[in-house]
Order: sequence, then structure tokens, then C-alpha cells
Amino acid sequence: MCGRGAADARAGAGAHRRVPLPGDGRVTREPPARRVLRLIEAFGAATGALKLTELSHRAGLPLSTTHRMAGEFVRCGALEKSAAGYRIGARLRRAVIDAPHGLGVRELARPFVEDLGAATGKPVVLAMRQGRELVCDEYRPDGEAGCGRRRALNGTSAGLVLLAHAPPEISDGQRDLARVRRCGFAATPDGVAAPVHDGTGAVVAAIGVAGTARYVSAVVAVARGISRALGAKEAGGGDADP
Repeated sequence: MCGRGAADARAGAGAHRRVPLPGDGRVTREPPARRVLRLIEAFGAATGALKLTELSHRAGLPLSTTHRMAGEFVRCGALEKSAAGYRIGARLRRAVIDAPHGLGVRELARPFVEDLGAATGKPVVLAMRQGRELVCDEYRPDGEAGCGRRRALNGTSAGLVLLAHAPPEISDGQRDLARVRRCGFAATPDGVAAPVHDGTGAVVAAIGVAGTARYVSAVVAVARGISRALGAKEAGGGDADP
């Protein structure tokens, strides 16, 4: 019984990795690329790190396959592992930011960001939302830059801008978001930020600068400039007065 049960388990795991060929009833192993995609997609709705068993369940992959693939991803930097479990790593985060629209935003925004930094003498942040987190590229007047830094959406001006334009399940319960949408910017003790729109009118990023509300007009103008470069017909909006 034990031997047959183990054989049945192996057969079940093997069947899980196989897909039928149309027409002749034969089966073939699932392409590796498809398994990789399923593993990555498992993190799509995750709000934190995933334990191995949960990752296996979400990806629909055998536990042993998930363990092997996740280990390879950790070694190459695509995933990170801690006591809490697995989460998306810096290498994969940067790849996600760079594609598809992320690369266009960063390339087109760079001269605007540099001009804003030179005009204000303050650090400038270009931020995008990834789930419930903020992924930031920070540019400093001295030329130093930090890419792919993750922060909580709450508590920063760029985060409030992206929350104001996030789906209800992300933004529900947050205060003052209607005002951010109406005014076209957010101001917090850390600085001010404004939304960047793409050609469809969707908010794809936020640009912000450290400092007081005196920089609101400059930040809004730069955000509109980047938005126009991305093809937005009528970027921004609202009243730029603090």
C-alpha cells in the first residue's frame, strides 16, 4: 500500500506538470516558461511574503518543483527569501518597472527630473505603484540616484498621489484622496508630488520633490510635461495652489 501510494503521488505530480496535446490524446511536459510565468504570477495578489506551501498552491505547481524553482530565483536575485517567506526580489522588480511602460516613463522623465532637481536643489522622486507598495527612483542634485526602492504607499506625497488614483480595493478608507484628485497634487511633510498620466489618461507614476508647498507649481508643471511626452492629451488638472 505504501509503495502504491507513493507511486500514485508521483504519478499525480507528473500529471500536474503535463498538458494534453490536441488531437491524439498524448501528453507532454508543460513548457518551463509557462511554469516560470505561473510562479511569478503567484505574487500578483500577494500583500506580503509567501510561504513555500502557499506559493506552491497559488502557482498550481508541485511543492518540490516550487521549492527548486524558487531556490533558483533566489540565487539569481529574482526572489528574496526571509523567515516570513518569499517575495519579489530587486532584480525582478527592476525588470517589471522597465517594461512595458516603465522604461518609457523613466527615459522620458529623466530630463524633466534633472531640471526639477537643478531648479529646486532638492531630491526628486519618480514613483510607481506595485500592488500596495511604492517603487521609487530617487535622484539627488549631487548626481546620486537610487533605483527600485520600495516604500509603503501611506505617508509620502507620491504615495498619496498614487493611492488617489488606485483601484478601490487599494485606496478604500484613505482620507483626503478626493482632494488630491481634485487639486492635482499632494503635499505632506516630506514634500509635494503630482500625477503622471500616459496616453490613455491613466496615472502611471508620480513625481515629487522634497521640500515645502512652495514647489507645488513647479512639480505640477513637470508632471504635466512628462505626461505630454507620454502622449497624454490633457494631463494633470485641478488647482495648483496649496
